[in-house]
Amino acid sequence: MFLEISRDGAGPRLSLEDENNFKAFHVTVPATWSQKEITENLESLGISFFPGSSTEVYVAKESVLELVGSRSKSWDESFEAMCSYAHSKGWTSPDGTQIKAHIQSA
Repeated sequence: MFLEISRDGAGPRLSLEDENNFKAFHVTVPATWSQKEITENLESLGISFFPGSSTEVYVAKESVLELVGSRSKSWDESFEAMCSYAHSKGWTSPDGTQIKAHIQSA
């Protein structure tokens, strides 16, 4: 799954794509955005950069859950398994509430 960030007249938009793919997690931004635009748009959506990085961010698990279309017990279990795996690899915040994701241009 990945979060896609785009911008329209109302400001930055966040959407969850490929929500049933629990084997990957990243954030996609338009290839035309400068680093400044990436930073400004991410910050306005409440997404923070991983300390010392300009290519990795922390995404709140709650933000992902809010974007899911329809959830089932199976989906919730798969998402928690993905988060547990990420935590075991050190890819979450210390308290486990945020998932580390790299930024990709699209």
